[in-house]
Amino acid sequence: MVHAADGRLWIATLSGIDRFDGTSFTKYRPHKVDGRHIASSNIVCILQSSDGRIFVATKDAGLLVFDEESDRFVSLPSDEWASDANSRISSAFSDQEGNFWIGYESGNVLRYSPSFSKISDTKLSIDNLVMDFTQDIHGNVYIASTSGEIYVRTNGEEHFERLILDSTCSDINSSLEEISAISDNFLWLGTSGYGFLKLNVQLGNCVPVEYQDSNGNDIKIAHIHDIYVDSISETTWVGSDQGLYQIDKAKNISILTSDNSSLTNNEIASIESYGDGVLWVGTYRGLNYLVPTVFESYDESSDELLRSVVAIDSAKWIGNVIATYNGLFVFDTATEQHYDITELWPEWNLQNNQVMSLSVTPEGMWIGYRSAGVEFLSNNKSREVRTWRAEVTNGLSSDAVSSVLTTDDEKVVVGTYGGGINILSAHRKTEFHAIGNNHVIMLYQTTDQTIWVGTESGLYTFDLKSGIAEEIQFNDIQFGSQTKPIVWDMVESNDGVLWFATMHHGLYLWDIEKDTTKPSPLLPFRNTFSTVYSLVLDDLGHIWCSTDSGLVRIDLTTKQARVFSRQHGLQLTEFDYGIAHKDDNGYLYFGGSEGYTRFSPSTLDGSQKRPKMQVTKLTIPDAVIQTSSFLQKITSIQLTHKDYFVQFDFSVLDFLDPDKNEYRYMLDGFDPDWIENGNRNSATYTSLPAGSYTLLIQGANSAGVWNREGLSIAVEVLPPPWETWWAYCGYALLLLFFGWLGRRAYDSYVVERRARVLALEMIASENRADDEMQEQLEIHDDLVRAVYRHSVSTLNLVSEVISIKGSWLSGEDAREVTDGNIKRVTALAQLEDCLYSQNELLLADMKKFTDIILSRLLEDSPVLEEMVTTINEVSSRPFPFELASPLAIAMYELLENALQHAFDGPGPHYVHVTLARCPSAQNGSDCRLTIEDNGTGIPANIDPLSAQTSGLAVVSSMVQRLSGQVSYTLTKGTLVTITFHCPDI
Repeated sequence: MVHAADGRLWIATLSGIDRFDGTSFTKYRPHKVDGRHIASSNIVCILQSSDGRIFVATKDAGLLVFDEESDRFVSLPSDEWASDANSRISSAFSDQEGNFWIGYESGNVLRYSPSFSKISDTKLSIDNLVMDFTQDIHGNVYIASTSGEIYVRTNGEEHFERLILDSTCSDINSSLEEISAISDNFLWLGTSGYGFLKLNVQLGNCVPVEYQDSNGNDIKIAHIHDIYVDSISETTWVGSDQGLYQIDKAKNISILTSDNSSLTNNEIASIESYGDGVLWVGTYRGLNYLVPTVFESYDESSDELLRSVVAIDSAKWIGNVIATYNGLFVFDTATEQHYDITELWPEWNLQNNQVMSLSVTPEGMWIGYRSAGVEFLSNNKSREVRTWRAEVTNGLSSDAVSSVLTTDDEKVVVGTYGGGINILSAHRKTEFHAIGNNHVIMLYQTTDQTIWVGTESGLYTFDLKSGIAEEIQFNDIQFGSQTKPIVWDMVESNDGVLWFATMHHGLYLWDIEKDTTKPSPLLPFRNTFSTVYSLVLDDLGHIWCSTDSGLVRIDLTTKQARVFSRQHGLQLTEFDYGIAHKDDNGYLYFGGSEGYTRFSPSTLDGSQKRPKMQVTKLTIPDAVIQTSSFLQKITSIQLTHKDYFVQFDFSVLDFLDPDKNEYRYMLDGFDPDWIENGNRNSATYTSLPAGSYTLLIQGANSAGVWNREGLSIAVEVLPPPWETWWAYCGYALLLLFFGWLGRRAYDSYVVERRARVLALEMIASENRADDEMQEQLEIHDDLVRAVYRHSVSTLNLVSEVISIKGSWLSGEDAREVTDGNIKRVTALAQLEDCLYSQNELLLADMKKFTDIILSRLLEDSPVLEEMVTTINEVSSRPFPFELASPLAIAMYELLENALQHAFDGPGPHYVHVTLARCPSAQNGSDCRLTIEDNGTGIPANIDPLSAQTSGLAVVSSMVQRLSGQVSYTLTKGTLVTITFHCPDI
């Protein structure tokens, strides 16, 4: 495996190559044809060039290089790799200069320079398979074969020389597996079944390493798979089929197996440095890592009675005292042994072993029992023991003693579970004070001599002089069903700030000088750990907490927390409240149900390296980008309006405990504040408005070390086409156009409104004119009707006069003339009914008049009416009154003559009357009246044109008045035609 320069981890497996980015594995397999392909799964080793490129040496596919663009492993383009002798690689190695040494099963050895893509032939050909390479601090390169031969190429030389080995190295013949340089002129040799040896290069002799433990692990018969030498600590790690051997600087040997550690398998295949002393350990059952630790853990494996630790305290006269439910123990730091206190001081006969609390002073030791009150073991020559119990007079309020505090003025305050607090004195009676629900779980005295009391019903301050207790309220906390916070422990830092450890609500602090109201939550740590069991201040001024996430160190200057858990070498993770202590040497102690942990903060690495971060995936609609070359270099991204969502996946490249890596992000320009994302490593945004943003991503590793610089990606969201600048220009033009149209429409409206007003005025004027005209017409009609009545009356008078005159005449002719004149006057009267006024003209409807005359004449005709057919084709066009009167008389005379005299005998008979206009050469047109019948006609002895009868004379006279002409046609009846000029109306 290789921990690459970019922070990712490359792992060789039996199936191919896996790449781990802290959150997910990317697999490269031979069966993958498109992308993420590797030609072979027979992996010899993974190499990294000085420029960070990843190479893979395979047994049957040669040396491959990872191509970031295609996201797959490709072959190196060179014919020198293709020879039969170089067909199967058996080993590979990267030296200090970045060159690759490639060994083949044929015994050939090549050197390849990745920087120059240059292959060099070493001119070395070994008879057996090349098994391994190593290089010492001077740059000398060593090569080992399966037959036990070892060759060295001195730095600066071109050729290899074979080392001469004596008989002490005979065990490596045909079994040599691994070699590794230790220091000047010394190599480690690992064999298959013949153990582990140390070779002196100058002398050529081998010294076997001997180690055998009680479980039967014997390094002399082990199969050695890998050797790693830590040049800083001068520690050698040996991977074998028995487990992981450790050989320290003093040549002390120990072994880690699946029985005494968290190794998943005892078959150790490979060892790789992770940095800061951390080792990756590859086994046949997965990948493990080994973390160096300064934490010393003491549990049942150290002493079967060393469990359920309830209190730890120390003093120079006794050392470190560990209180448990199984009694009191004194820890000897020199021998790292625990001794029962009754073994050291038999005269101290404890009441029972169920200790609940402890306070060690220079004068002695106060012991609080679970149900036996308080004992004081005096540090004097007499070793006297004093006891306080509840059943004695002036005794305790309760025998369940949960905490004991010796104050600066040598008073002893005892907290009980159910009995409040008691103040003990050797010379006075015990004072009882009720506080809260009296279930006291914590006592602490600050530098201002204030006693702080933590109970299950809240936190209180207690004044020893007045005996007054005051409850402390907390700021900004949601307790839910819990009405009061439970404070398990507290500490006062060097700057006078009070720190409170609470159950379920993390850390609270109270800077009384700046805030004299209430303790406030330390919000940045609420998501990291919710329960804090105990607090202690180290000599460096840092606050240490035992929490539900492990041990936490808080830098008071930066308020940054660093978490230590099993992944960082902490073996015990079960802690209990109030069990924290610092001894005179600066060591810190934290206890719990499994035992306790001891360490010196000064030995911890104070540097907190920022973990690397990387974008691992970018998802937009219809596309998922996982190309590592693109994602490693991504600094900006451009989205369109179609990209309605985008998701960024990212990772902290710290693999000790990736599930506890934390993330926060903010899209600057969109998010108002940072989004605390916990261990979720993705950020998703939907329907982002068009604009420019910056995605800021920060991450922390499992130790709580944040990379505040993090990742920064410029995000540009392009507007849709209808929201671009040119679209807005178009909108502006359209707006101007519509404005122009609106203005034009408004102007038209104004004009139209004015026209409408004018039209209304004109209509009103017209209506007034019409009214006036109507009035005039009505007057005219009245006048016409008056004239008509006058004319009719006159004609009637004339007819009456004619009738009277005729009565005085004698003879038939006279009466005939009189009757004819009366009829003519009647006809003129009937014409009056056919007159009407139009455009100030008096006009006549001659067609109507013709119908009236024909009807009257048929009534007086000697021929039966049904025997005569009348055809009226007189034009309906109006005729001037001036022409209508003479025309009417002429028509009457002609029709009366036809109906009275033309028909003789039975029918059928007809009379055909036409009156129509005909073209004229003169102005206007002529009118033609024709009256035709099929009667007997005018007698031959009468000339109609000479007016030999009175009727014809009347006709002739009327034609003259019309300035017309008349003609008679006497064929098969009579056809009379009158033509006269009639003007257009």
